[in-house]
Amino acid sequence: MDQSVLLSRVLKVSAAKPSKEKGEGLGSKLAVWEQEGWLAKYEVSEEDKDAARKAQEEEEGSRSKRVDVMVGLEAGVVAGPERPE
Repeated sequence: MDQSVLLSRVLKVSAAKPSKEKGEGLGSKLAVWEQEGWLAKYEVSEEDKDAARKAQEEEEGSRSKRVDVMVGLEAGVVAGPERPE
């Protein structure tokens, strides 16, 4: 029926949404992260948490191995092509 004409007016109809349970959503007395619907949607498995921890540790380890490209430029060395004299 969306965009149908009834009595010279165009109807705008949206798709139906499932109704929320009484204890869910805004206005609930439960915290959002304690609601079953939220947990089902956003829960992270222990396997994913371990993988994220491992990736973070590797990132921190690689930061300490990085070379500072600015070392040595304090003495007035200019980066770029050499100029003919």
